[in-house]
Amino acid sequence: MLTVYFENRAIFFAAAAEIPSGVGQDYIVSGEDSQLLSALPFIFVQQPDIECLYVSTDDAEAAFATFSSNLNIIDAAGGLVRDDEGRYLLIHRRGVWDLPKGKLEKGESLVECAVREVAEETGVEPLEAGELICVTHHTYILDDKLTLKNSYWYAMIHHGDVQPVPQTEEEIADAVWMSPAEVAEACSTSYNSIREVLHTAGL
Repeated sequence: MLTVYFENRAIFFAAAAEIPSGVGQDYIVSGEDSQLLSALPFIFVQQPDIECLYVSTDDAEAAFATFSSNLNIIDAAGGLVRDDEGRYLLIHRRGVWDLPKGKLEKGESLVECAVREVAEETGVEPLEAGELICVTHHTYILDDKLTLKNSYWYAMIHHGDVQPVPQTEEEIADAVWMSPAEVAEACSTSYNSIREVLHTAGL
């Protein structure tokens, strides 16, 4: 299942068998209707009373490509960093606990972007990048345009004892190491996309 977040709302791209049995037909869209799919982001934004929709499809990636065809697209990358003590690196930005990430720059790979952004936003390095955890998708308005950000999240390890320093010019108020239990508590009210990363990583 592929999920696109609209703040606390979402559109799910799923096979018919994955759609919960209690979902009414008014909240299910056919993945075969390309015209509706391309307009769906704007329709969903204009109907804030609808908390979630399901796109029924056997090819989530193809349906997602049609869905996002008229959106402003930004690719970003970030990391879930663990140290040798088993703690995880979190940042506090705009009143919410978050994970460090940033926009992909021209000429760099997604992994390079993830490592650079984590180091810039927290001051923690060196960083050893590992496997891709997942890709999250969320929308927001940028310059009066509906924008889709695709964020690629990598597992990382920091071998050392560097104390984080928040990048205040990026509105980061704090950067700290947390135990898994502290992460779970701090992020219980975080963004849905961040909770997806943590869940996928087993936290």
